[in-house]
Amino acid sequence: MVVFAYLSRSSNLGYNKIMEKMPVVKNNYQEDIVKIDNFKIKDKLGFKIKECSIIFEYSYPNINVLFKSLLGKPGYVAGIKNGIINIIKNLRKIDNLSLKNDKSEYFIYNILPKDWTVLFSIGKKEDFESCISFNDKTIILNTNPLTKEGLMGLLHEIGHWEDDKKISKYDRFQREKSQHKMAFRNGTEKDKDILIQIERNAWANGLNHIRNFKDDLDISIDEIKQEVHGNCLQYYEDRFTELLNKH
Repeated sequence: MVVFAYLSRSSNLGYNKIMEKMPVVKNNYQEDIVKIDNFKIKDKLGFKIKECSIIFEYSYPNINVLFKSLLGKPGYVAGIKNGIINIIKNLRKIDNLSLKNDKSEYFIYNILPKDWTVLFSIGKKEDFESCISFNDKTIILNTNPLTKEGLMGLLHEIGHWEDDKKISKYDRFQREKSQHKMAFRNGTEKDKDILIQIERNAWANGLNHIRNFKDDLDISIDEIKQEVHGNCLQYYEDRFTELLNKH
């Protein structure tokens, strides 16, 4: 199951408390777009799939990037299941990822600001959860972005950034307020609806970007929607309802 987390600007405390029971569920959407048998410390790769050209550049992040994005979050590190050393060893930084065909072009750093960092893991995706942190200007993926699941996860997280830049300061405050209220078990149905809508918006943005590449990459929009609504959003619905019932 592809489940991703939204971290507010003010703190990642809400995330740790809300998602503490996130399950690991296998789905049927884990095929490779491009199979890479061995990730190096750094590499620059180019692929052509039908009419879609893919450029993928990655490198090992420096210690400053690691500290900002991961080591500086004690609560997040505490939630890692298989040891921080293994996580660090398996992290890579996306320096460039672009998709281009005759219908569209998608460059992640033409959407995200240049001062953002995107990390991905070449280890077990069960080791930690993917998330976006606005405070640290960082996206962390727990899987390879050249799988269907990983690419959609990346577009989903970038979709959070696209959604956030459209809203007012008041709406952003309301989102953070709802996240903290839910984390401390005093949320309402309205807070639950606000947080689920954040996820809906991010998925909608991601789906909008992948549509022009779906035929080249053999990605089914209907299958993604089924995964999103049947698993991802349903998990949030169930988890938030559980928290509301703990008042």
